[in-house]
Amino acid sequence: MIAKIALILLIVAVIIVSGLWTLQRTIKQFKRETSTLDWRVKFEHAAGLASRIYSAWLQLTPGTQTDASTAVFPDSELRGRIESHLISISGGRALVRPVTPEQLSTPGMQKTITDVLNCVEQFKRANPAGARQIGI
Repeated sequence: MIAKIALILLIVAVIIVSGLWTLQRTIKQFKRETSTLDWRVKFEHAAGLASRIYSAWLQLTPGTQTDASTAVFPDSELRGRIESHLISISGGRALVRPVTPEQLSTPGMQKTITDVLNCVEQFKRANPAGARQIGI
C-alpha cells in the first residue's frame, strides 16, 4: 500500500515538474515573440521614416536645397548602416528592405533602428520647419 502511495506521489510530482517546465518554456517563447514584435514595430517605423527622409530634399536657406538624409543623419557611418539594414536605394527611390525575425534580433539592426529614431527626434526638436518639409 505504501509503495502504491509513493508511486502516485512520484507520478504527481513528475506531472507538476513537467507542467512547470512547460510553463517556463512557454513564458520564454512568449517573451521572445513579444521582443520580436516590438522590434518589428520599431523597424517598420524607423525604415518608413528613413525611406521618407532619403526621398526628400530640404530648403534650409532660401534658394538652396540639400539632401534631407545628410541633414537628419549627419553621421556617414549611420547612413551606411541605414542603407545596409533598413532601406535600399533603387532608381532614386528609397525602399524599405524586407527583414526576418532573426535579423531583427541582431545587435547591429537594433542599434541602427534606435539610432534612426533618436536622430529623427533630435532633428524634429532642432529643426521643426525642416521636419515639416520632410513630413516627419
